[in-house]
Amino acid sequence: MIHQPIVNFLEASRKAGKALDDLKLQVDDRERKAIFAMKLAEENSLRVNTGMRTNHPELAEDAQTKLDAYSDAFSVWSKKVRSIIEHQEFLSMFDKSLIVMVYGKVKTGKSTLGNFLGGQSLGQLPNNPYKDEKIEFRVVDGTEANFEAKGQVIEQFETKPIEATNCIQYFTLHGFTWVDTPGIGSNTLRHGKLAKEYVANADMVVFLTTSDSPITTSDMDELLPFLRAKRPLLIVVSKSDRPRDIILENNEIEQVWEMKSDKDINDQNDWIEKNLVNAGLKDHAKNIETVFISSYIAQNALENGDSDRFIQSGLPQLFDYFSKVLTESVVDYKALAPKHRFNSCLQEILDGELNSIRFWRSEMRKAAEQVEKSLCEFKAIAQPVIDEYLSSSRVTILSAIGEARKNSDSSEEIQKRVSEAMDEDFTRIFGAHAKRVLSAFETAQLKQIERVNPTLDINEIEKRYKRIYVSREKVGRGLGGAGGGVIGALIGIPAGPIGVFVGGFVGSMIGDAIGKGVAKDKEVEIETGDNADKIAQDVVRQLPAKVQTQVESTIESIEADYFYHFKIFYRDIQTSLDELERNLRILIYKEVDDNAPTEN
Repeated sequence: MIHQPIVNFLEASRKAGKALDDLKLQVDDRERKAIFAMKLAEENSLRVNTGMRTNHPELAEDAQTKLDAYSDAFSVWSKKVRSIIEHQEFLSMFDKSLIVMVYGKVKTGKSTLGNFLGGQSLGQLPNNPYKDEKIEFRVVDGTEANFEAKGQVIEQFETKPIEATNCIQYFTLHGFTWVDTPGIGSNTLRHGKLAKEYVANADMVVFLTTSDSPITTSDMDELLPFLRAKRPLLIVVSKSDRPRDIILENNEIEQVWEMKSDKDINDQNDWIEKNLVNAGLKDHAKNIETVFISSYIAQNALENGDSDRFIQSGLPQLFDYFSKVLTESVVDYKALAPKHRFNSCLQEILDGELNSIRFWRSEMRKAAEQVEKSLCEFKAIAQPVIDEYLSSSRVTILSAIGEARKNSDSSEEIQKRVSEAMDEDFTRIFGAHAKRVLSAFETAQLKQIERVNPTLDINEIEKRYKRIYVSREKVGRGLGGAGGGVIGALIGIPAGPIGVFVGGFVGSMIGDAIGKGVAKDKEVEIETGDNADKIAQDVVRQLPAKVQTQVESTIESIEADYFYHFKIFYRDIQTSLDELERNLRILIYKEVDDNAPTEN
């Protein structure tokens, strides 16, 4: 039956529409999960930003700069994910259709072929599954890439002797949508660009070329992106017919159209395959089918009920090809384009050179390493602080005791002053070393840190005395005021280090006693100082273990104020990135060829 290939095609189209229902649900579910993953990561970023607080202005400024840039990148990621969902309004009208876009140079017969495929009188076809429906041709204003409009109903695709299609024309069945695009090489540059934008969203591409010059070099340039992307491709060679003159009984000559010879068609088919191989697409060429057709002969054959000429026209082969695709491969073909778009989008977010998850994980790791390096440098001041503190402690203690004794002999007051002096010394020394590695650090901030000051066991201050025996003989030899000085000197010699002080003091006492006529043996008790030096030695012995604790406690406190929040900040960002990466990688379609180039 002459119409059987067409009926088979229509039936396959209806079944394909049902088969695509489940695919649509799967794609929608995956897209929702991608949006949810981005939203979750966005909430984590806001939480991390809210939790960051610190006294370290330098690290805080750097962290805020990174967070602002990261937030900007994240915004781009979210838009990318949403764009593959929200910017396909035109395509969403055909979720249950295999979108076949015909692509080729101007005047190759694209509109004519579309009119033939969609222009059959469906109600007159026997066993036609669409007998109660009418195929509507529509036109969409493509000048603004208006994907969302359904377009205006037209009688058929527009054809003219000159460039015909300057917009997007289509018709759709339940499982099959044929889209006629502006011709490449259009007189209007915008039209050719628009054709490429639409074809990039096709589930399958029909590349139309003419039998007069099949697959030229410029044709190959147009084909390469689709072949390398492994986009399903059918090459249709139109106008594969030629005129032949026949002589009628009345000797008049009538011109009839017939298909080119098998040899001519085979030669052209070899030529096409050779060009594909020469372009480095040998493997792809094996999987690309080529159909030679004549829409004119096919239409004439249908009008006259000539089955042989209809078969010769190549159109039944074209209908059979689409029927096979709709029956066997429609889900794979339909899924391929959105899967590539989805995968390429996620892979760019995951592994792109700039502003990808990979990029920001590296940036956050470097920042965390810098914080750790800065922290290590800060912790390294511990031993220098201890060494300097201990080396100056004896002088500090003795000075503090001396200052305290000017006002009070109370051991409590002296101990308080010693502790204060040592705390001031610690603050000065620690602050100077901290400033060396933390340029924004102020020594005054140390006083705000709750530290454990060393509890020192300071002995009570005790006065020390020297009892000196002065004999009658010495008294007698030292009569008089001058003698008192001599006695003082003699007494001072055996008195050791305090001789000058004691000698002068005793001398004055003896001189005074002589003046009073006291000439007898005498014991003199003289105050020689206190036990400050011994106290200093005792305190210094206690310091090493106690100052170690004090330094460690201070470092821990400053670490919490200066570094802890940055460690948490960068850790949480990396954790959030890891979680986002896991969620997105799970969503990538594994069965899609990952080597296929990304799509714009």
